[in-house]
Amino acid sequence: MLLRQGPGLSTALLISLSFGSQSCKTPNSSSAALRAADTPAASSAFEAVPRSPTDEMLLATEDDCAPMRRAIATRKSESNLVNVEEGELDGHAHTFISVYPNSREGSNGVYDCKAAIVLDQSHMTLRGANNAVIKMRSAPLSPAPLLVLGTIDPPVYDDKTKGWDKIRIVKNVHAANFFLDGNRVEQLHANVHLVLAEKFVEDTELAKVFLFASEVAEQLSLKQAYKYPGIDQIEETLAPLRRVVADAKAGTAGPRLTQAEYALFEANVFKVKNILRAARNKISARATPRLPVLKLIPTTRLGKYIDLGDATKASDAKLMAYLKDAVERLDKYVNFYRNTVNVYECWLLDRKPELGKVICDNNAHPTSHIRNNGVTIRGVHDGSVKNVTAINTLSGGMVTEKNCERLFVDQFESTENYYDGFAGYKTKDSTFCRMNLHANNNAAISIDQHFSHNTFEKSRFFQNGDVGIFARESEDNLFKNVTIIGNRNHGVFLSEVDANGPVSGAHHYKFVDSCIAYSEGFGIRLNDAGSSPAELRNVIMHENLMEGLSLADGAKFEPNDVKTSFDTSLCKAEERAFHDDYKTSCAKRSASHGE
Repeated sequence: MLLRQGPGLSTALLISLSFGSQSCKTPNSSSAALRAADTPAASSAFEAVPRSPTDEMLLATEDDCAPMRRAIATRKSESNLVNVEEGELDGHAHTFISVYPNSREGSNGVYDCKAAIVLDQSHMTLRGANNAVIKMRSAPLSPAPLLVLGTIDPPVYDDKTKGWDKIRIVKNVHAANFFLDGNRVEQLHANVHLVLAEKFVEDTELAKVFLFASEVAEQLSLKQAYKYPGIDQIEETLAPLRRVVADAKAGTAGPRLTQAEYALFEANVFKVKNILRAARNKISARATPRLPVLKLIPTTRLGKYIDLGDATKASDAKLMAYLKDAVERLDKYVNFYRNTVNVYECWLLDRKPELGKVICDNNAHPTSHIRNNGVTIRGVHDGSVKNVTAINTLSGGMVTEKNCERLFVDQFESTENYYDGFAGYKTKDSTFCRMNLHANNNAAISIDQHFSHNTFEKSRFFQNGDVGIFARESEDNLFKNVTIIGNRNHGVFLSEVDANGPVSGAHHYKFVDSCIAYSEGFGIRLNDAGSSPAELRNVIMHENLMEGLSLADGAKFEPNDVKTSFDTSLCKAEERAFHDDYKTSCAKRSASHGE
């Protein structure tokens, strides 16, 4: 089944837009109105938290972030950088830890961290002092998460759930006003650069794929939202790789790739793959009458790789075969690259720089259960994160897991992370407001393993390297007033876990007052009979490459008020309402933290 969609809305307007004017609904928790730390401490004592050898190892790490770790462990101020105040919050004694910009000479106010900041004690808030945004960055060759709310202890087996889910619950913890830079390029060992460069440049066909893709991008006249690189940028990407290989073959050490060169190389590998996939999809979509016929005009450069001829069925078949081979070639390279990077995905406090294999989820390395995310929230009840940005991490921007309940996340931005902007597992009854997830290599949002009864509101998911939303094994999640724009696969992908049947699908999803546009696949894809949105109400489907809604055989849904287009005057009115409502919506819940 395909749902048709209409033309008419500008890309720039859509990307800048969120919809609706109602306030964000917050978790039904006594901590829904955090108060300032201006009252005496409550009479109840803080819960004693036993410290493990891992905790002691973490506390012994000497870096710019050590004063924060000591303040969390002792609840005492640290020099002039970290101020600790005791107060009361929801009838409990509460510790407010305020962090000032780093004053170390040459730091430019940034904290370089060799290990994570772990907020593992209940009734505690960590925040930038005086509403300042505190910048933290992973130190070179120190792959680690930046901020963890909850315990870092490994989970134990739970007989009730038959899974490794049991973990110490941490309550009423909050973090606000941080800019977290995973500094991904400088976490990779120098040899990684050389190995990747050699493998890439020696595959001359792969270099041809880059050149070919740049021509395809120009001639497809793809939407402005995609912003694919041109031929000059492709050449700019290849040149430093060739330099590194030439130096190695000449027997000289030579400089490794600069951070800027490596970032450009990585970004273009992912982008080129999606250029080719979009081209292939556009050709295969010709059977849909409203899509324009693809016309590729042969050029000298293209002629070196494939004789396209006219846009006939025969040349289409030939082009499709070439595109299929090119995507598969890049897939192999991307998988090799990912396997290399995966060595650094998990947090190992005892890591050696030359470590050559992945050791994840291994109790011999207790912290290996945690990925190197910007923010990791584990087993937290009634916690919050406000005004935090996570970029350039080795894994994801934010992950919630291990039985979180009643979280509130407001004003979280996640971009240029290696995997997803946000991933959620075993989390319920939580609210995620004003999420800005864009330009991540994989999905904006990935949902799995009983992430259920949660709400995303007033949020934007755009220009990510894969789908906007990936979801399975979850239920009753609401997306309200969200824009899902220009993602390089489907806008929304609902599926069941392979071979586990309908019970493992994404059930009863609701999309309300939202827009899904310019996806390079379908707007919404229901991939099997085990997944179904319960409601689509006032959902705009706009110029998705493979049409609006696609249903696998047996999939069902009830499309209540699905719009296929709307005029810009309505758009502008809702945009104004959205901005006006900032003062009274999410701010009601997030303006607290004692600031």
